[in-house]
Amino acid sequence: MIDKYIAELLKTNTRVIVPDFGAFMVKSSPGSTEKQVSFNDFLKYNDGLLINHIAKKESIVKEEAQKKVKAFVDDIQKELKANKPFKIADLGYLYKDPRGSVRFKAGDEKPEEQKATATAHSATSVKLDEKEKSAPKKKEEPKVEKKEEPAAKKADAGGAAGKTLNEKLSDKKDSKTQVKTGAPEAKKATTEKQQPKPGGSKVPPGKKPPATQQSKKANNSSVAIITAAIVVVLGAGAVIAYLNWDTVQGWFGGSIFGKDEPREVAVDSAAIKAKQARMDSIRMAQARQDSIEQARQDSIRKAEEMKKKNQKKYYLVAGSFKNKKYADMFVEKLNGEGYNSEVFMERRGFYRVSFNSYVDRQKAFNEYRRMKNQDIQVWVLRH
Repeated sequence: MIDKYIAELLKTNTRVIVPDFGAFMVKSSPGSTEKQVSFNDFLKYNDGLLINHIAKKESIVKEEAQKKVKAFVDDIQKELKANKPFKIADLGYLYKDPRGSVRFKAGDEKPEEQKATATAHSATSVKLDEKEKSAPKKKEEPKVEKKEEPAAKKADAGGAAGKTLNEKLSDKKDSKTQVKTGAPEAKKATTEKQQPKPGGSKVPPGKKPPATQQSKKANNSSVAIITAAIVVVLGAGAVIAYLNWDTVQGWFGGSIFGKDEPREVAVDSAAIKAKQARMDSIRMAQARQDSIEQARQDSIRKAEEMKKKNQKKYYLVAGSFKNKKYADMFVEKLNGEGYNSEVFMERRGFYRVSFNSYVDRQKAFNEYRRMKNQDIQVWVLRH
């Protein structure tokens, strides 16, 4: 309901101040009859315009009107604190910009709500852990294969070098027989392995030398131990980095993906700050200009009021009271009935109360005759 009172006052006033919150300003566009409504959060003092209007409209005392205005301001602050726009009936919306300043948007189009943006630290850290954990696995497999393959090649070379002339002839015979009969190469390899080496002990078919098996087992166990140690170290490092992500970011200048990225962020940040500073200076200059214009209009209005006040008027007198308190109560009653009543003079200890006052004599007597026709006790006094 308070917002409707604000809209009503803006039709006849250039400024309506909401105490302890801000002021709605009306400004005409150059070369146009349209009026623009803006909001100024610097003007927060209570000039009495809104409070008096509410008290008059709802026939309540000013203290009650102030409580209603305070409740209205609390509702606005609650919505703005939740980053939600607040609708001012028949005018527009109040909302907060990304810097936390209160803004006003005229019209029925609702501004978008401000939402907090989520950081990508967790996603980046998970991807980093996956890369670090998967990197060692690609390096482990080639190490095992490189150690196993040379051992097999050395064994084959040693067996071939230790063969006697008879063994070589028998190999040739076996190869010729294998070509004729179509026997697989696997049998030839088995026959060659079963041939005894000169000066060495005979090895039963299907078994490898014990020394070779033990060396391969030792190599496999050492590779497994090294691999497990690397995985444990990298896993522990990834967990520590995840738990101290802010510190790790500081080590790498805010990013671990390149040296150029911090420079780009710094340039963007400086540009944003410069833009915000320009916008703030423009807003402050506009606010000062609005305040100067409003002060000029207020001075003109006060001068006109003083001129009217010093000008003699025709008062339609409603009564005369010796007690000032009773005169003021009668004024409030008449104003509640729609009159523009006031205590306009004190003479010989009596305070006179008027229904209304007119500068134009003809208007005053027209109203006088109308009230007389309704049997209202009234007389005209020029003062």
